[in-house]
Amino acid sequence: MASPQSITVDQMRQILGEVMDALESPDYASKLDEAKEAAGNEMLKMMQIVFPMFTQMVRDMETLDGEVARLHSQIRSYYLPPVSISSSVDTSLHYKLFFLFIIVLYTFYFLLGIGDYINSKSFDDSFDYPLNVDIKHLVKEELAGRKPGVAAINYYPYRFLTNSGKCSTVEKLDLFIVVKSALNNFGHRTAIRKTYGQESMLPGRIVKVLFFLGVGTSSDTQRKVQEEMAENKDIIQMDFMDTYFNNTIKTMMSFRWLFEHCPSADYYLFTDDDMYISVSNLLDYAESTILKTDSTENTTQDGHLFAGYVFKSGPHRVHTSKWRVSLEEYPWNKWPPYVTAGAYVISKKTMNVLYIASLFVKHFRFDDIYLGIVAKKVGIVPTHCDRFHFYNKPYDREGYRGVIASHGFDNHDQLVSVWNEQNSLR
Repeated sequence: MASPQSITVDQMRQILGEVMDALESPDYASKLDEAKEAAGNEMLKMMQIVFPMFTQMVRDMETLDGEVARLHSQIRSYYLPPVSISSSVDTSLHYKLFFLFIIVLYTFYFLLGIGDYINSKSFDDSFDYPLNVDIKHLVKEELAGRKPGVAAINYYPYRFLTNSGKCSTVEKLDLFIVVKSALNNFGHRTAIRKTYGQESMLPGRIVKVLFFLGVGTSSDTQRKVQEEMAENKDIIQMDFMDTYFNNTIKTMMSFRWLFEHCPSADYYLFTDDDMYISVSNLLDYAESTILKTDSTENTTQDGHLFAGYVFKSGPHRVHTSKWRVSLEEYPWNKWPPYVTAGAYVISKKTMNVLYIASLFVKHFRFDDIYLGIVAKKVGIVPTHCDRFHFYNKPYDREGYRGVIASHGFDNHDQLVSVWNEQNSLR
């Protein structure tokens, strides 16, 4: 078990920030009631030990970090606004304050996941996400055509309902674009076809684009998708439910399709369907990066490239968070460095290695985290590029000249307008 002192200033910021998010959540009261009902006397005794310890840690960190001090002050004022109590006050008030203190204990320990933060394992000292074997060796054996001595544990049992011959007609591709698209996002796909999805837009470059989708429950939606497929012939559909928490399945099934049907591209771009993409900027960046051979920050080794906006963070433990991860699911205090899933580029070699390695790495429901775990297991270090924007970068004609990707283009007219203007500047 990690000691309380192992919590860093950055982790304390995250914890206190999530405390405030939970306190301001509209369903806070009901979640608090659930936490009270779930708690027993023994856990309450444990909390009475842990809470003073945690409070002292916060106070110590207040002197080191202004943001920790600000958040702690907000939380204190939320629960205990300044009061003046005279000695003549009825003792029932003291009982009420004590009860309020107990509620705070329940909130911190159960609802806000403080126990999970404290009990997390050290990523730096003990990261052994399964399978805990030499994945690099297994990948090497597989690529050499030899059967690995360890059985695969993560082959997704889904089928491709459609296929494409786009890669069978060319010997070599400069770039293959995988668009991870939601089933109902017909307008997004149409806008992409009008912009960066135009395969012949760059003279002398061979670029191919496919949309990857799951399935849903609406027969009317499926009928529209089939009509779209018949008209455009650029959709690969797979037979898993197209939901947010199946994004890892969508991503790794896309990897499988590339590995089996399109292994000849120099680079592969994976992108969500609400991104602005500059294909010319992307190819210029990828080619200039892959050629570097020194060990500086923005370079690759041995033909590997896995680049985008890199995050270094830890799991959310707050029970009310959409992204909560329990200790049972992931017991470590940090994620491996990972590239946000909105848009990232990988080289041919990296695509092959990550796909084969994934067969021996336990599934995880967040696709960007999962690829970060797989990359960690095979020694591929993600490259940070601040020209990939995981947020919606405000548009400016000159400011977008170097942009590779920007998130949040749900407005189709905006995507078309921005792309057309930037394309005219090349």
